[in-house]
Amino acid sequence: MNKFVEEISGNIGAFFADHSSVIHNYTNGSHNLSVDGTGVDPSVTSDIADKISKYILKKFNCNDKLIVLDIGTGIGHMVNGLNNNGIDGYGIEGSIRAASRSVCDKNKISVLDMSISIEDERLKKCSHLTTSFELLEHIHRNHEDQFLRNLSYLSDYHLCSINMDEWPGNTYNHCNIKHLCCWLELFRKHSIKYEILGEATKGGVVAKHKGDVGVPSYTNKTHNEEFRDNTGCDWHFSMFCLLDFRNSTLG
Repeated sequence: MNKFVEEISGNIGAFFADHSSVIHNYTNGSHNLSVDGTGVDPSVTSDIADKISKYILKKFNCNDKLIVLDIGTGIGHMVNGLNNNGIDGYGIEGSIRAASRSVCDKNKISVLDMSISIEDERLKKCSHLTTSFELLEHIHRNHEDQFLRNLSYLSDYHLCSINMDEWPGNTYNHCNIKHLCCWLELFRKHSIKYEILGEATKGGVVAKHKGDVGVPSYTNKTHNEEFRDNTGCDWHFSMFCLLDFRNSTLG
């Protein structure tokens, strides 16, 4: 069990109540300089969102009501799952096309470009936890540092899954596919502590970028499978981890 002892300082409710926040800095969901524009279909269904939310309640604790901000929330299934389980849940989405089809409370979702520096004081350490599922592989490499910097601005902790493979018949063409060790190297570069909660169980990463090595994205299971064991979610080509930004160099 991870107990959050830090008080959050932002005012996430005020930010989402401000309707001007809902329309600024949005992208249209198409291929552009910050995202590959392929994540239109939601990876998180209502059933998966419910299971992940129950896992979050089991793993994390705080003195006040838990506030969780889902990044790349799509049409908002994760936001619904969080709120249906007694968590104060909100969502940020980079595509106005996806957000316009949201199934969650419209006052709980905001369209925001995570490749641009977030400087709104209402969002500084505004949640106990941020989450993103099947998102980082959509963020271009020249924006991944800023993405992580924004995550550290929003919260001290981030729970995520990252797809690390292209599989036969896949038409998504993710722009940022790399091996587990490369992601961990990126986290270490910024002094981000991490806890591996599950590894990819099958597949072989495609060497899309100069210097990448086409080695399997799975290993000999040296880490636990806590996330899969508790949620029943088995995205075979994904790894799951918890990031801790408290002592990172991201500011």
